[in-house]
Amino acid sequence: MQRRLLLTGLATMLASRPVLAQEAAPPLRIVVPFPPGGSYDVVARLIQVPLAARLRRNIVIENRGGAGGNLGAEAVARAAPDGNTVLLWGDGVLSNAALYRNLPWDPLRDFAPVAMVADSPVIIAARAGGPSLAELIATGKRDRRGYSFGTAGNGSPGHIAGALLGRMTGVEFQHIPYRGGAPALADLLGGQIDLASNPLPAVIPFIQGGQLSALAVAGERRMPQIPEVPTVGELLPGFAVNSWYGVLAPARTPPAAVTALSEALIATARDPAVVAALNAQGFTSRTLDPEALGAFLRTEAPRWREMVALSGAAVE
Repeated sequence: MQRRLLLTGLATMLASRPVLAQEAAPPLRIVVPFPPGGSYDVVARLIQVPLAARLRRNIVIENRGGAGGNLGAEAVARAAPDGNTVLLWGDGVLSNAALYRNLPWDPLRDFAPVAMVADSPVIIAARAGGPSLAELIATGKRDRRGYSFGTAGNGSPGHIAGALLGRMTGVEFQHIPYRGGAPALADLLGGQIDLASNPLPAVIPFIQGGQLSALAVAGERRMPQIPEVPTVGELLPGFAVNSWYGVLAPARTPPAAVTALSEALIATARDPAVVAALNAQGFTSRTLDPEALGAFLRTEAPRWREMVALSGAAVE
């Protein structure tokens, strides 16, 4: 009798194993195509814990930098479309497609849009106490002088914004690429360059500390963290270089997996605690579902090609 009870219990336990295996989902791997500490890495880590709680699965953030984000993007494009690997990037998937020749991935063909979670524009910054952007442009035109501007690297949104500013004003803005936004800001503070063109999260501590002055927001709207700072578009109508943060899965990822992840991401990005944390770091919560993000990408891709061509930006 005891042996029979033991065998019955063992059979019951084995029969339940497939159910338990289904419930224990594998970790979600979020690939950030840049080193730790950058703005994309910050967004990934701000959403990591609350997203894991909503999905009831572990989340692993993998920083896979190199080639301006292209290596990480390629890794995700080639990953199994099983809903377990996604890319957290943004406008770079579109600007790089316009800047680099013969990329092994295509932003519209090789990825399934999942969700946009945040945005944050590039800020044109200078040392505190200097002239405004309008005054700099007027002086540049009058005296035929140029200005150096540092960015996080070739092809970055800051690069495009500064190059486009030069094309639209006729003033020479000499691009100085750095290996990240921090070295560019260090040289700006040290007086080695005139301006920096970097995302708000990298610049806001120095603005708040009074070391740097935000001359203009390169995006299409003023930012709540610095509401007194005008947009470049207020000076040059039509100017807008937006930087956004979104999640893309490999193409052919099952729609059910995309929908489930999208709903969890959007709910996370709209959570008041996450919104507050994003705002404190210089981001704004902005959400789009898969259909809306797909439409956004299709609209923005030709616009980025046009901006890159107009700016004259090139990858060296």
